[in-house]
Amino acid sequence: MKLKYNSLIIFSFTILISTFAFAQEKETAALAPMASLGEFNEIEKRIVFNSLQESLSKYYKLTSQKMYEKAEEEAFQEMASDECTEEQCIAIIQELLQVEYFFMFE
Repeated sequence: MKLKYNSLIIFSFTILISTFAFAQEKETAALAPMASLGEFNEIEKRIVFNSLQESLSKYYKLTSQKMYEKAEEEAFQEMASDECTEEQCIAIIQELLQVEYFFMFE
C-alpha cells in the first residue's frame, strides 16, 4: 500500500512539473526594426523599440536583431525587388527564422 502511495505522489509530482514547464515555454517571434515614426529622433525611436521589445519578450522568445537582419537580406536576395511585396518578404523572413509570429511597428 505504501509503495502504491509513493508511486502516486511521484507520478503526481512529475505531471505537475511537466505541466509547469510546458506552461513556461514561449513561442518564438520576430520583431522588425522600427520604421520612421515621423518626428521622433533616433533616441526616442530606440526608447519606444526597447519598450516594445521588453513587453513582447514577456510572452514570446524573440529572435535577435542580427538574425532578423540576416533573414531580411536573404529574403531580398531571394526575390527581385520589383516582385517583393511587403507581405511576401515578411513570409520569407518568417520562414527563414522559423517563427509563427511577426511584429512590425510603423
